[in-house]
Amino acid sequence: MEAANKKKMRTVRDLIGDPSSWVNHISDEDGNMPEMDGATIQDIFNSGNQLAIYTRNTAGIEALSIFYIDSAELRERLASLLLPGLNVHDAVAIAIA
Repeated sequence: MEAANKKKMRTVRDLIGDPSSWVNHISDEDGNMPEMDGATIQDIFNSGNQLAIYTRNTAGIEALSIFYIDSAELRERLASLLLPGLNVHDAVAIAIA
């Protein structure tokens, strides 16, 4: 990742977007991204060049959203910040240091 691009990314949201915009996912919903207000992170998976975020919303609908991030260092940093139990909207507001 170029230094200029890294400086522009100040929060997790800057890198992966707002949870309601996550399009690369699998969920219990019929092809739609479930409502993410009140959703919590259940688990994080870091494998290859993918970071996967497993969530559950207040209605109990689960989703697995996958992000392709080439930088192993950045994937590991995100995996250490996005802890199970965090509200997804609070989690994407976390600063990337």
